[in-house]
Amino acid sequence: MQIEIYNPSQGEPLPRVRWNYDELKLQLSAGLEKYRGMVYTADEINQAKKDRAALNKLAAAIDQRRREVKAMYFAPCEEFEAQAKELASMVKNQSMEIDSQVKSYEDARKAEKLEQVRVLYSNIFGDLEALVPFERIENPRWGNVTASMASIEAEITEKAESIKAALASIDALGLPDDMAGRVKSIYLERLDLAAALAEKEKIEREKAMMEAYERARKSHAELAKASNEPPALPEMEPPQDYTQQVRVIDFRVWASTEQLGALKAFLLDNGIKYGKVPKKINRKEDKKWQ
Repeated sequence: MQIEIYNPSQGEPLPRVRWNYDELKLQLSAGLEKYRGMVYTADEINQAKKDRAALNKLAAAIDQRRREVKAMYFAPCEEFEAQAKELASMVKNQSMEIDSQVKSYEDARKAEKLEQVRVLYSNIFGDLEALVPFERIENPRWGNVTASMASIEAEITEKAESIKAALASIDALGLPDDMAGRVKSIYLERLDLAAALAEKEKIEREKAMMEAYERARKSHAELAKASNEPPALPEMEPPQDYTQQVRVIDFRVWASTEQLGALKAFLLDNGIKYGKVPKKINRKEDKKWQ
């Protein structure tokens, strides 16, 4: 099938518009000469309006004729364009019908392949499947025709081995069950061993702060009991997550020189600001640390 243009002939340009352009240009130049540099007085404003109207009328007549000739030349092009678009639309509509079948076939083939990949995943992951669902590791590329099952198997195997190794590393830390559960939970949530180890360090800091708090509380209670003095330290909530808002607490302690040294070392190691209790509390300084 070949498109043939009968008129104009292939490669032949449309004929020029032949008209009395040169003659009209000379006439207009001569006729407009009298208006160039003309200055109208107040008494001649009505004449100026008439001259303006005459010139505008002449310009409108030229434009009108231009539009008429342009339409004569464009009419065949517009007709051809409409016909060509109609034929192209017929072809595109048929192509779309075929395209829908092709896409349906490709979607079905992709779904079938992904089902095979899911079976492969289950076989490789085994018990890990309950902890790491297929969607967590799925690669959109696996459904493509170009992705071989051998390469997909290698990728899934690598992921499974990486996860098993990470969980084994956490087990090797010998953490208490509750701490190990939290650390593994973070790892399985993000599949990021660094994030899991950061959670471990966070838990250990929380635990150290809790233990220090309990030792200080018990020591204070024992000293207060031995001296028969009422406890000067009010009951406080145990320290929470170190990321929470800093609080300012004023209290006294009864301790030996060794205990005071240990307390100071603990405060320094954990970045806790301390100092003498001022006679007049500086609220602005407290807020700066909150």
